[in-house]
Amino acid sequence: MKKQHIAILSVLFGLFFASCIPKPLPIELRTAETKLVVSSQVIPNATMIVTLSKSFGALSYSEENGDTTGQELLDQLLVDSAIITISYSGFTDTLYPIPSAPGLYASIGTPSLINTDYTLNIYDPELNQTVWSTAAMLEQVQFDSVDAIIDSTELFTYTDVYFSFEDLIGDNYYMVNFYSESNDSVQSGSPFEADQNIPTETILLHDQTFSGTYSDTHRLWEWEEDSLFVSISNISQEYFEYLSLRQKSRNFFTDLVKEPINYPSNIEGGYGYFTTHFPDIRLVTLP
Repeated sequence: MKKQHIAILSVLFGLFFASCIPKPLPIELRTAETKLVVSSQVIPNATMIVTLSKSFGALSYSEENGDTTGQELLDQLLVDSAIITISYSGFTDTLYPIPSAPGLYASIGTPSLINTDYTLNIYDPELNQTVWSTAAMLEQVQFDSVDAIIDSTELFTYTDVYFSFEDLIGDNYYMVNFYSESNDSVQSGSPFEADQNIPTETILLHDQTFSGTYSDTHRLWEWEEDSLFVSISNISQEYFEYLSLRQKSRNFFTDLVKEPINYPSNIEGGYGYFTTHFPDIRLVTLP
């Protein structure tokens, strides 16, 4: 009899908990609209480079359904049919697609004018979309010194980069980039190569915690080159915040195929960030 009571109670408890489980409701989620994604790079008094791709909705992508990954997906997202111009001080420069680097566009001889607004206009006939943005070129900050020493242990090879600069007057935000000189290196990304201008590493600084001369050492692990480029730029607070968020989420393919919906953006009608910072670039030869 006792076992029967236990069995009955078990059934009753099961029915009670089952009745607490709500019935599944159909949920219809809309796929995010495909939009243009913009990033930019400045080579001082030489050219402006714009990288153009298109976003994709996470709900519309499924590796299980045979959707492409890696380089194939990247090739599908790059945009090479757009019309791009940069306007400044009454002049307009056209950016031309780089044949060897789909999705990259470069101007010819665009000057770097301090405290000048640059306006980017993009029209892509394939998506029938127009996006635009305006950014001011801030005062240039320059290195006082840059040096580097390569060293190794039984397990690792690394390079310590020493640099210093004089903090500008006011509230400032800085970006320091480290690039390889050679495209053949694992650490690729020369600032002078339009298709390899993604830095190996980036550090961000806010002068809220320092003033006067700033000095620091940054360690690059597994460095395989005997030289490197180091650049420093004075950037806006908004771009600083944008880069800070991107650094926290580097975990999916590459920057180009991230859908930056959750990132701040100054691109009207699209995603990404247009910036015209004026870098000071130094080539360091390692002893």
